[in-house]
Amino acid sequence: MIEEGKPAERVETGEETAALYSALQQLAIHSQENKSFTLYNFLLFNSFLLVAWATLFTQDRTWIDATACTLLCLVGVLAGFAWEPLGRDYADASDLFQAHLVRSEDFLPARWPRSSKLRKEQLDKKAESSWSPFSGTRVRSRDLLVYTPRVLEGLYAALTLLSWVKPYWV
Repeated sequence: MIEEGKPAERVETGEETAALYSALQQLAIHSQENKSFTLYNFLLFNSFLLVAWATLFTQDRTWIDATACTLLCLVGVLAGFAWEPLGRDYADASDLFQAHLVRSEDFLPARWPRSSKLRKEQLDKKAESSWSPFSGTRVRSRDLLVYTPRVLEGLYAALTLLSWVKPYWV
């Protein structure tokens, strides 16, 4: 008997459960792809900048070349500042959707596989049992999204300095 003022608990059919789980699984997959493509696009953009910088750097040097090299480095630094929060946002969303997917597997029928939960257990076990230079932490793709722009910003700072030093060492 249903108490007054409380909604009746709705029991989903197998088809509804499959549709909901499938949608959540697709959302988790899509968020992983967004995370991967964000890093890919960032690295592709920076490779063009670095090739342009190297092309200018190998030319007969004038102050105009050094200025152009510096501007390319400035674009790289600004891109890093813009891409880091974007990467962090995609990584947070991906982690959130993956956590929801793992929790949703508790509500699946017993005969259904729990692939996301098994993957999470596998990653946790691997982090506990394997040695790495980052002892106590697990390096994840989110770390690549956040720290790769920072590393490239440092590289661009060094390249800016090199852009202005080279004309004087020849």
